[in-house]
Amino acid sequence: MKIIESDTLNSIMCYDSFLKTIFLNKLILTTNTPIFYLDFDLLYSGYVISNIISLRNGVTLYSPTKGDWIKTLKTILLKLSENKSM
Repeated sequence: MKIIESDTLNSIMCYDSFLKTIFLNKLILTTNTPIFYLDFDLLYSGYVISNIISLRNGVTLYSPTKGDWIKTLKTILLKLSENKSM
């Protein structure tokens, strides 16, 4: 098995959506690296919009829809290619 880079986090699955959100928020707060957050289930976005969680500087929140998914993906991929980010 070829591994491009080990010890990286690329997906989080959790049966408890609240626990997943708390974990992700703590993870986000541990880095100064710019973050592109794709929120498919709108849970994290909902907490941010309701001011339960503060969106830290350097985090760009995306809530792609079926209609703008391709455009959003192109935008994010371009930004990822320009600078180190998560």
